[in-house]
Amino acid sequence: MNVMIFSALADPHRIDIIELLSEGPLPVGNIAERLELNQPPNFQTSSCSY
Repeated sequence: MNVMIFSALADPHRIDIIELLSEGPLPVGNIAERLELNQPPNFQTSSCSY
């Protein structure tokens, strides 16, 4: 199980996302904007928070 966790965290964007979310929930669009990430078209209108 530890291998799976470390594999998931190996992507630098995921660590950045965890740091952002440590401040509180954010909509996906805000996360993508703050990290300058592109979103798939079907997520651009999402109001989900993580």
